[in-house]
Amino acid sequence: LKDLERRSFNTAKGHKTSINSFESYLAETKADLKKPLNTLSGFVEWLEIGGKSAVTINGYVNKVKKYLRLCYGIKLDSDDFKDFVALPQVIDEELDPLSKDEFKLIIESARNPRRKALYWFIASTGCRIAEAVQVRKHMIDFSVSPALVTLPAKITKGKKRTRYQYLTRENTPLIRSVCNKLNDNDLVFTKSEKLVNALSNEQHSLQNLLESMGMNEKYEHNGHLKKSFHSMRAFVSSQIYNSSRDSEYSHAYLGHDTYLNQYLRKSDKERAEMFNEVESALTIFSEITARNDLGMKKELNEIKSKMEKYKVLDNILDNLDQPKLEALLKQ
Repeated sequence: LKDLERRSFNTAKGHKTSINSFESYLAETKADLKKPLNTLSGFVEWLEIGGKSAVTINGYVNKVKKYLRLCYGIKLDSDDFKDFVALPQVIDEELDPLSKDEFKLIIESARNPRRKALYWFIASTGCRIAEAVQVRKHMIDFSVSPALVTLPAKITKGKKRTRYQYLTRENTPLIRSVCNKLNDNDLVFTKSEKLVNALSNEQHSLQNLLESMGMNEKYEHNGHLKKSFHSMRAFVSSQIYNSSRDSEYSHAYLGHDTYLNQYLRKSDKERAEMFNEVESALTIFSEITARNDLGMKKELNEIKSKMEKYKVLDNILDNLDQPKLEALLKQ
């Protein structure tokens, strides 16, 4: 578990939950590990009686198989496993997309400016929640346009590569105002230095917010919320694809390892230009005309004009106190 946690906190958490459930099953039923296939078959039935979904059961059993192999030296033949352990069939259910209007409502309804900034941050960067809560002030460069977010490898999934993402011009003022009150090494979106606590706080806060808004509907096949941090990331990916028709870029921008190398080989200027072309699709509250390959003068002039307005807004927000800032954001 410690080895898994060094690579991915959430992966380790999933394994730990599965193993704890299996240990509870062993304690309750006195099942015999000398007959591992029978034991796993009984574990499946126990989980089904407990009301676990097919997706959860399949996940638990696969993790327990790994646990048995690594910790008990029990290696199971794949054909024998298929013959003796009947896993429930996972029914594919169409996932419910998060619309721009729904995302806007979530951001508007968040009362805490720091949490509002977190949701808006994910809307433009597509960061995983475990990455977002580890972002520190010095990782965001407001001196360039668009503002650049550098995610060091140590906080990304898999901890393999540093990743680069951007803020839209509409959410830069709020995130900058949050950062202005912080020291360079302070966490931007949470006060908790412990990742497990930060994740738990944000998951519960989002769940409570969705419930208060009547947006807490769940999928039947796995019991997960239809609107979640994962659906926020999916929103970013789909918006980038719909705007660019470039599936590799939409995957790479979210940090999917298969496509990341090509994206990271591009220069800072090239990456910024790619983001400029899709920025309007990631804009939640206002329409920003993105620069396209034709470089039409009319569009460029509109962008310059709007950038000047955002600079003015930056200065206003920097001088507002917290109650006035919250009142302005509600408007």
